[in-house]
Amino acid sequence: MPKTALPDLPSYNYWELASHKKIHAVKYIVRTDDEARGLSVHRIDHYAIRWVVKGQGQILINNIPMELKPNLIFMGNPSQTTQYLIADDQEVEVYIIAFTQELIGLMNLEKEAITLIYDLSNRMEIYPNDYQKEALKSLFELTILEFNQGEGPLRERILASLVKAILQYLFRLKSHIKIDKKNQNYLIIYTKFLFLLDQHFREKHMVTDYSQEMFTTEKRLNRACKSLTNLSAGKVIQKRLDVEAKRLLYFRDDSVKEIGYQLGFKDAAHFNKFFKNLNGVSPGVFRKIL
Repeated sequence: MPKTALPDLPSYNYWELASHKKIHAVKYIVRTDDEARGLSVHRIDHYAIRWVVKGQGQILINNIPMELKPNLIFMGNPSQTTQYLIADDQEVEVYIIAFTQELIGLMNLEKEAITLIYDLSNRMEIYPNDYQKEALKSLFELTILEFNQGEGPLRERILASLVKAILQYLFRLKSHIKIDKKNQNYLIIYTKFLFLLDQHFREKHMVTDYSQEMFTTEKRLNRACKSLTNLSAGKVIQKRLDVEAKRLLYFRDDSVKEIGYQLGFKDAAHFNKFFKNLNGVSPGVFRKIL
């Protein structure tokens, strides 16, 4: 998965970057030895439907944990942060269909695409039964087969139709899953919080900064975060700062003091204390270990 530069987190792509590629379809094996970058916190540059065939582990999507286990289908989009947690002795076999916004434009569902894909991307956990599994397996394998056929005048439109069929099938399955109204409201709050945090974490470190902008209370924001992540809103902010601090320490040659300043810490001592409380070592020691 080649890496491209984003201003905040590393971003990965399932295929070699090329303007003419709108889709990639493959049955893939994720291992800890050859996918170390994908196992760190990152974003993807596209939409991706993933169906776990075998293997176990955990995935964090926007810091919300989800168990990876056989028959799980879940989706990702470019706005999400993702991290895989897989044991060294494990490998996860998964169908992956990744596609760009350009492919969505060929599906003839522009009016409903945003709602459809956003809904599927938010905490989607689908476990098809035996009948549904056979139907979906046919669609996934037909998509992979068509993808490997080479170039052709109708190839992209055929692939767009197949992906559209998969999305609509998954949307139908998800519509049967009853979501607790309280948890749904918490998910809306948490998603909005993450959006604001991603924009302002460098200059806003206090929970009240976000609760006021969201026109809610700190108590309610904390409840939303804890219901989904078992972390308080303050801990979520700290985790986001920690992820960015580690990224800067790894990818940049800036001094520890400069990195702390970039993250909104007024002095190096405050940044050192914050980092050491979370990681047990100072930023300078952490960089030397890397």
